[in-house]
Amino acid sequence: MPTSGHLSVIISAAIASAALGCGAGATGDAPDAAAMEVSTLDATMLDTAAADSSAADADAPATDGPRGDLEGVVCAGDRWGGSAEMLEAIVDCTVIAGNLSITGNQLSIVELPRLTRVDGFLTVWGNPILTRAAFAALETIGGYLDVSSNATLTSLELPALKSVNGRALVVANDVLIRDNALPECQTDAIRAQLEAHGLGDKVSIVADGVPCPP
Repeated sequence: MPTSGHLSVIISAAIASAALGCGAGATGDAPDAAAMEVSTLDATMLDTAAADSSAADADAPATDGPRGDLEGVVCAGDRWGGSAEMLEAIVDCTVIAGNLSITGNQLSIVELPRLTRVDGFLTVWGNPILTRAAFAALETIGGYLDVSSNATLTSLELPALKSVNGRALVVANDVLIRDNALPECQTDAIRAQLEAHGLGDKVSIVADGVPCPP
């Protein structure tokens, strides 16, 4: 199959030939047969190329990697944040079309600044030296939220969060935040934020750190 570059060359050559009056029996008043051939060739080859392109797209293998979307960068499937490399792989995701589990890593800071939605649950659990977890743009969690057992976690940032467990999954708590080192002013602010969005039920938030300064 000719490429688009080869197609251009073929058409250009045919047009040049027509312009020079090549071909037996060509007259000034007769229809330009060469030009008609070019037109037919153009339409036929472009239709064939379009069909081949559509077939290639249909046969392309599916991927669970990030893909562009009207919503931003959608990352399909469940994702984990057990290492710096795993987090680097999802740092550009705006949507995770699955669950997100940030568990058992040896990082002191976890930031996903572009993430706006997690379709499944979000857990930040069992990270022994994690001091800060920041999700600046996260608005929606389709499942539950569990931030627990992070012994040194003193800062949890969820300033945009307004919807949790929209799927109405049956769990003990839609939001569970405990066994961290979060100061009372932070846990109070998170609780008030969730209540302002109608998320007062099935929310368990415990301050485990020192009181905030007056």
